[in-house]
Amino acid sequence: MKILKKYDLLIIGCGASGFAAAIKASELTEGKIKIGMVCKGLLGGTCVNVGCVPSKYLIEITNKYYLSRKKFIGLELSAKINFTDIMGGLKKVVKELREEKYEKVLNYYSNVDLIKGDVTFIEPNKIRVNTEKGEQELSGSKIIIGVGSTCFASNMARRWLEEPKELLDWGQLEGLHHLLPYT
Repeated sequence: MKILKKYDLLIIGCGASGFAAAIKASELTEGKIKIGMVCKGLLGGTCVNVGCVPSKYLIEITNKYYLSRKKFIGLELSAKINFTDIMGGLKKVVKELREEKYEKVLNYYSNVDLIKGDVTFIEPNKIRVNTEKGEQELSGSKIIIGVGSTCFASNMARRWLEEPKELLDWGQLEGLHHLLPYT
C-alpha cells in the first residue's frame, strides 16, 4: 500500500547531522513546517552506536586497566577483566545515550515525523520508503541527505594493497564513480 505524505522538509538520516538539521529547521521556523526524518538504522547513527561513543568507552576502560597495572610507590591497585561485563556496560551506555539524546528529543518536536525504512529516490523531490508496514511515498519541498559515509575499496585499491610495489596512478581513478554502491 502506497501512502503519499507531503513534507516541507525531508531529512534522510537519523544520526547527528540528521537530528541537527531537524532541530535547527524546527527552531528557525518556530515549528511551523512539517519535517519528515527517514531512518534506516538505529537512531544516533554511527557515532553513538558503533563509532565515537563505544570507542571512547573502551579506551577509558583500557586506560583504567593500564593504570591498575602500573606500579606506584605506596599504592597497590589491581583489576580483573571481564569482557562480558565490559560489553554489557557498553551496550547499556549506548542505549541510554540513544534514548536521552535522540528518542526523547523527538518528543519536543511535534512537527517532526520519524519514518523507519530503506529509501529510494523516485523523483527529485519524492522518495519511496520501504517500511515494516509497507511502502510509503514521501515528497518534500526540500530534502537534506545526512546519511554519513561508508568504506569502499575498489578492485584497483584491493590490488594495490595486495601488491604494494605497484605505484598508484591518480589518472586511473578517473571514471571510478560507477563502482560506488549508490550509483
